[in-house]
Amino acid sequence: MRLCIFRSSRAEKSLLDPIIKQLEQNNEILEVDIRECIPELKIENFGNIYNEAYKFLECQKPDYVLVCADREEIVFVSLAAFHLGIDCIQLYAGERSQKFSTWDDVHRHVISLYSNIHTCTSVTAANRVKKLLRIIGKDTKGVYVVLPTTLDDIEIDENLVPVYPYDVVLYNPCTLLPNEIQSELEEIQKLLDKQTFWIEPNGDLYSKRVEIFAKDLNGVKYLLSLPRPLFLGLLKNCSRFISNSGTTLTYEADYLLKKEQIIPIGIRNYGRDKPDRLEQGGSEQIAKIIDNTKNKVDIR
Repeated sequence: MRLCIFRSSRAEKSLLDPIIKQLEQNNEILEVDIRECIPELKIENFGNIYNEAYKFLECQKPDYVLVCADREEIVFVSLAAFHLGIDCIQLYAGERSQKFSTWDDVHRHVISLYSNIHTCTSVTAANRVKKLLRIIGKDTKGVYVVLPTTLDDIEIDENLVPVYPYDVVLYNPCTLLPNEIQSELEEIQKLLDKQTFWIEPNGDLYSKRVEIFAKDLNGVKYLLSLPRPLFLGLLKNCSRFISNSGTTLTYEADYLLKKEQIIPIGIRNYGRDKPDRLEQGGSEQIAKIIDNTKNKVDIR
C-alpha cells in the first residue's frame, strides 16, 4: 500500500518515526513535513496547508493518509483527505486534558471526525472517540486501543549530560489562556535552584515570550530544539523535569523518571490522559491494523 504521512512539529516526529520504520518494510511511504513545504508558515496563511495537501494527495493518490494527534496544521491535512475520499488514520486519538487551555484539545477531536481509523493508548480515550463518532452517526469499528509508539526503538544519547546535578525545563505556552503564561513562568523561576537546561518551546503562539523570559534567567542554558536522543539523555539523568508538555510528561518522562522527579506546571495538559500501559510494541500493533485493512471495508 501507499501511505502518506504528514507531520508539523518535533513532538510528532518522535511519535511517528517508529511507526514509519515499521510500515516501510512492506509499504510505500511518502513523508511530508508541512513546515518544510510551506516556509514562513503562520496562522493567517494556514489555508495554504489545505491547498498544498489537496494538490499533493490528488496527485499521489495514496491508499491512506496517516496523521498524529492534535496539531492545528494537521486539521487542514485531514480535511483535504476527507474531501478527496482518502481514508485518514489518526494516531493518539481521544486524549484530553482536564482544563481547556490549548487549541490542541479541540483540534484532536476535529481530526477524529475527519478520520476513519483511530488508534488510542487507553480505553478511556477510545471510548471518548466512539462517543464523538456516534454523535454524527459514524461507525466506530475503526477505533483501536494500542500501546504507544514513542517508546519503540528508543535511543538515548548522553553526550550532553554534565557531571553536576541539573534540572530540565520544557514549557509550552497556553494558547487559549495567554494571561496565565507569565505567572506560570514565574512559578518555574521560583523552583529553579541549580543549573538548568531550558528547551525551547514548540513554536505555538506566544513561544517568543517564553524564550525571552528563559534567556534572561541566571543559571539557565537555553537550548534550541535537540535531536530526540540528546533530549532523552538529558531527561533520563536530570534531577527534576519541570514541564507542561503533554506527550513528554505522559510518555517519556513517566518511562524514564521516578514520579517525584516530574514537576507538572500550570494548566496546559493538566490531568492529561495517560496510556493504560507504558510498554514497547505500539508500532507493530498499528502496522498490523493497517495491514489488515488491505481489503478495505468502508467505515465512513
